[in-house]
Amino acid sequence: YCFAFVSALFDQKTIQNIFIRGSVGIFSILGIVLTFSRSSILSLFFGLFSYALISIFESLRLKKFKVNFISKNLNIIPKKFISIFVPILFFSYPVIKFLGIITKNIEKIFSIFKVIGGSESTRLERWKFAFDFTVINPIYGSSYLGVWAYDDIIGSLHSSYFDILFRTGFIGLFLYLLILFDLITFFYRKKEFVILSGIFCLLGYGITYESFLWPGGLCIMSILIFLR
Repeated sequence: YCFAFVSALFDQKTIQNIFIRGSVGIFSILGIVLTFSRSSILSLFFGLFSYALISIFESLRLKKFKVNFISKNLNIIPKKFISIFVPILFFSYPVIKFLGIITKNIEKIFSIFKVIGGSESTRLERWKFAFDFTVINPIYGSSYLGVWAYDDIIGSLHSSYFDILFRTGFIGLFLYLLILFDLITFFYRKKEFVILSGIFCLLGYGITYESFLWPGGLCIMSILIFLR
């Protein structure tokens, strides 16, 4: 969903039809929201942030960065200035109000997490279990066996990185990160920034979920390696 949303938002060359781009964007954002998954929100943040960061870096590197509401004589163009900052001010008000409500009730929010038991603490415990196990078995890990083979309670590690660490040891995790680094540098050199931001979507999703344990994640990874 996150990969599709980023593509619909920024890939104007491949998806030229506005109706298709809009439909893909709407269905993608609905898929992200309706799953109620914090991992999906984190994945979307990684994708959008990485695309924005890469675009800014490239603009500065190529010296193509310019501010639309400032003329060549460094004078402010009123119409463009208003068209940019009025919507920003309009949308910033509810955001500021929402943040104010959050900060005023932060203690109540954390007390709720204490009562229901946050999944974050469970993840940290499972990640610690995986790391401690790999310290004892640093080369082979569990030899591809899942964590369920060593613990009756823990059925999943909820992280691609810790799952690979647990199954293949430090060497396997290093090779996995090496593949990701190679893909990132390759698509950056090709200036395929949409695909690159899609990779960062997967990286963000993999922090709190095993994105490459499921057919969808493995399929995307296989396609990326094939394109490489």
